[in-house]
Amino acid sequence: MLIGRPTKYGTGIEIFGDYLDLKSLYDSVHFLAGEEDALGYDLFMCFAYDIRKANFNQRETETFHFDNEPIVYKGVKIFWAYILITVKFMRENAGLMLTKPEIQADIYRLEAIVESCLKSYDLNIGTQIFDWLTLQNIPRTEYIELLVSHITFKNLQAKNGKPRFRKLNKGIKSLLLKHPDHKDFKKLVDAETKRLNCNIKDLGLDEDFDETGFKW
Repeated sequence: MLIGRPTKYGTGIEIFGDYLDLKSLYDSVHFLAGEEDALGYDLFMCFAYDIRKANFNQRETETFHFDNEPIVYKGVKIFWAYILITVKFMRENAGLMLTKPEIQADIYRLEAIVESCLKSYDLNIGTQIFDWLTLQNIPRTEYIELLVSHITFKNLQAKNGKPRFRKLNKGIKSLLLKHPDHKDFKKLVDAETKRLNCNIKDLGLDEDFDETGFKW
């Protein structure tokens, strides 16, 4: 069974499972990603990549105790904006496909983990974030992956802990097209694609997460 918990400093979420848990989740994410040219596809692939690395013991490991029996689980840390939007898109895509019960089970479990982790870190702010995302239709633009990365980068610049979590509540609002920060970001993307004479999919932003000095 998949297990989730918020990271110590509110920067994201940790997801743990055994080999079969993670294998099932990896297969579900890949299936729900759709075609390579689908909007939001790279978010699915980033998630799948981390799951695969976790299953190869290249991410986190931790021993959990069930009825006093120690069991080693493999896991991965994921930034909030990435997991929130990816899980939301997984649910939306599942509504457009014929899916097996195993896939639905993985989605429900992820949704439960995300909700629980948001609220366990800060009940008030976590509830606000979860309720807002539940009610919103997040537009899948050509630059959605860049925007999620940008929101994360700005969030990492906040003070570790509850201040960062509170800033997340404001930052995710910029996912909506009418939000001033979204409009500013769109102008930046348009200017860069024009300057570099490239496609949005080929555009990268000069944002180094590690330089922010964040703690998970």
